[in-house]
Amino acid sequence: CNDNDNRGLPSRSECTSLTQDVTVPGLILIEDFVSEEEERVLLAAVTGPHAPWAPSQVVPSKSGSVRRRVQHYGYVFDYESADVLRDRSQEEKGAACPPMPAIPKKYQIIKQQQKLEEEKYNATTSSLLLESHIEESVKDRRGWETFASIVERIRRHKFDNASSSYTIINQMTINEYKPGDGIGSHIDTPSAFGDGLMSLSLNSGIVMEFRFMSDKKKKKLVY
Repeated sequence: CNDNDNRGLPSRSECTSLTQDVTVPGLILIEDFVSEEEERVLLAAVTGPHAPWAPSQVVPSKSGSVRRRVQHYGYVFDYESADVLRDRSQEEKGAACPPMPAIPKKYQIIKQQQKLEEEKYNATTSSLLLESHIEESVKDRRGWETFASIVERIRRHKFDNASSSYTIINQMTINEYKPGDGIGSHIDTPSAFGDGLMSLSLNSGIVMEFRFMSDKKKKKLVY
């Protein structure tokens, strides 16, 4: 069939074992990044009565139309241009959104210039404080504090080696997918996401299909 006829529509999922030997450079899959209890508290916050959903609209995009509910933090992602709106002053153009979730400073990454041994100690101590804060926030059902703390956990995570972490995360979009919904075929804009893109799935899983630009018949299926 013609790929242009199916832009914006999810493809029918196949068994991930069909592509288990295919490697996508830079793709890292982390299972159980949040616990089931953390997930429940997160979902209650981001789908609750105070969730900052963007105005309902049918947004034309390069891969079709975006009809799902979304929330933006830090910067608004513009589906028509497939880029972020960097000028927050353009509220009339929909550039206004909440800031990135932040935790109290005492739980944030320690950045003081100290001796190597002290840096290792402080990093370990800071991580322990963060995980303790997450545990308390989840126990007390403090959803937005849990939300901010999970974002901080993502910032600190070492993805592929000891030096690969993304301490600066300045934009986030929450997408609500109903049963049967999916993500249309698309290429993420390098100017907005050239340094990396992370996705956290909540409430259910889905098969994602990655295709190679050099050989579009070659793909990787990930659940």
